[in-house]
Amino acid sequence: MDYNLVIKPMAEEHLVAVAAIEKNSFQEPWSLDSFQAEIETNRLAIYLVACLEKKVIGYIGAWIIINEVHITTLAVHSERRRQGVASRLIGALMEITGPRGASCLTLEVRPSNSSAISFYEKCGFQVLGCRKHYYVDEDALIMTKTNLTLPERVNKGEHHEE
Repeated sequence: MDYNLVIKPMAEEHLVAVAAIEKNSFQEPWSLDSFQAEIETNRLAIYLVACLEKKVIGYIGAWIIINEVHITTLAVHSERRRQGVASRLIGALMEITGPRGASCLTLEVRPSNSSAISFYEKCGFQVLGCRKHYYVDEDALIMTKTNLTLPERVNKGEHHEE
């Protein structure tokens, strides 16, 4: 894990890099305009970027709905995966939302994305349901984390992330 990693709120200056990572990470990527709308107009949204030497290498987005934090997106540049970036982003999100009364994190993931499922399980998420036809080509697993701490092995970067 690189301790020079800086996590900060996503801003307009980060959007081109975020959109590029998004496009390379997902079958159905969000557009740059979608990210821009989220950070500019969605009062429920929290979006963070992970920067190394001022270069965006990952990001996370979430909505705070009452006491639930719904992770809308999480991705790390393909050259920086499995280095603890995603767990640091989740940890930063919990640090921000915990004092605001968050009691759980939830997200959707493709059942075919076994590496992401494994990563989330190592972070303490559990599969609690399914959303039928969530994606164009498959359902989504609903994963939830109610203990808002990360396991020590994840904090140290001893895991594999999507």
